[in-house]
Amino acid sequence: MPSPTPDPSATTRPARPVHRAHWAPWRRAEARRGVGTMAVLFTLYCALVLATRLLCRDDAGYESFWPANAVLLVALLVLRPRQAFGLLAICFVADVTVLRFGAPIDAEAVLASVLNVAIALIAAPLTRRFCGATTDLTHPHRFAMFVPIALGAASIEALVGILVETYVLADPADPFADWMQWVMCDALGLIIATPAVIALVRRRIASDAAASPRVVGALVALSVALALVSFLLPGTPLFLLLFPALVLVAFCASAVTGLLVVLVVSVIVSAFTAHDLGPIARLSPDGHLMRVAFIQPFLFALLLVVVPTSNAVGAKRRYMRRLSGLQARMAETAARDTLTPADSRLHFEASLRALIARGGHGALLLIDIDHFKRVNDGFGHQTGDLVLVEFARRLIEAAGMHQGRVGRLGGDEFALCLAVRLPRDALDLFCRGVIARLRQPYRIGTEDHVFTASIGATPIEAGPARMEEVMRRADHALYAAKAAGRDGHAIADRIEAAEPALLSVSA
Repeated sequence: MPSPTPDPSATTRPARPVHRAHWAPWRRAEARRGVGTMAVLFTLYCALVLATRLLCRDDAGYESFWPANAVLLVALLVLRPRQAFGLLAICFVADVTVLRFGAPIDAEAVLASVLNVAIALIAAPLTRRFCGATTDLTHPHRFAMFVPIALGAASIEALVGILVETYVLADPADPFADWMQWVMCDALGLIIATPAVIALVRRRIASDAAASPRVVGALVALSVALALVSFLLPGTPLFLLLFPALVLVAFCASAVTGLLVVLVVSVIVSAFTAHDLGPIARLSPDGHLMRVAFIQPFLFALLLVVVPTSNAVGAKRRYMRRLSGLQARMAETAARDTLTPADSRLHFEASLRALIARGGHGALLLIDIDHFKRVNDGFGHQTGDLVLVEFARRLIEAAGMHQGRVGRLGGDEFALCLAVRLPRDALDLFCRGVIARLRQPYRIGTEDHVFTASIGATPIEAGPARMEEVMRRADHALYAAKAAGRDGHAIADRIEAAEPALLSVSA
């Protein structure tokens, strides 16, 4: 009889739904951001617009880069939809009216403001889709993905702008040259400023820095001073020293600090060049577009010096932090017993050896559960493990009253080290209290069972001694307690290891 044909609907994996939210510019905004973040972003936007428009615009109306659009993009990345679009509207109105400082509000000005918003709307879904919704653009692979996104968004925005200027506003300028300048201006603004603005909003400026704040501040001041002096003295090659200075900043400061320094240096360099000062203006004395074509590769070169260096150094720092964390976890794991909450044997012996080496006073107790094999044979090894865990917990509670540590030496044998000086009577009383605590019933299933223990104790006194001798005295005392009938303790006075008979035994 042939086997039945399987139902295709039951075996075929259903097609994955298309998540249109991946491309929404408002997807996964950070809900905790509110009016305070909006105020910070609006202040940054106004500051960048004023700095670029007042300092970096030449007499022909060109800027080498426009970083203010990065604020609009970050608003779409970190704010909720209503807040983000509200801020975009406020920035648009401010750019068209208030931030122009008396410049005429014509069709070209309105077009530029509209396209500033448009480039953010184009770049936001692409950034979310390929760089992460709450991304950190200082990471190498995310920054590498963001660069073509910025170039692509700027290309589309600039193409629309050039078409409107050429065929609607009848601009006589060379369309291709204007388009190239427009693309590089807006793309550089996004690439240089977006990572820094994101970090400013999230307050991550000082994270991942290798040097002290003073060293970082000195290097930042040196870079800014070099930018100022080298462009005030265009006849000198000092501007070439900007590259090693920025490399030092990238090595010592966080990645965000390096990008902020590049942003500040870019404003300084663009401002001097726009006013016919500095070495780049001397290289291109004729033609504003030619001057911009020189300054834009220079700014991009500054960025390429900082980003790969800071990314490599940051990756090494993150690797070292992970390695340190792994080592700390391994050390913590090695310090703890694999079954009980007590210390491991190695860690306990190291603590005891350190106490003896520094000449400290204290006491050592070796504790065994009486006839523990009967527990495993009668109730099973799993129940025996639970008894050991509870046994260790009670010892740790007892040790905590006298700054003590508890270690598991193996099987059912434990050790307790006290780091305080106890007279013989006090040590005897302490051992009796431990015995009583350990003798309290253990709940197994629905019944209570009592298990006893034997303790061998020895004082630790200041003076030359070896851990092996202290352990041997406590071990002899433990054997004496067991020989006396168990469920009791024995204290070894200060005797030689070869004289185990000098013991006092208490039941």
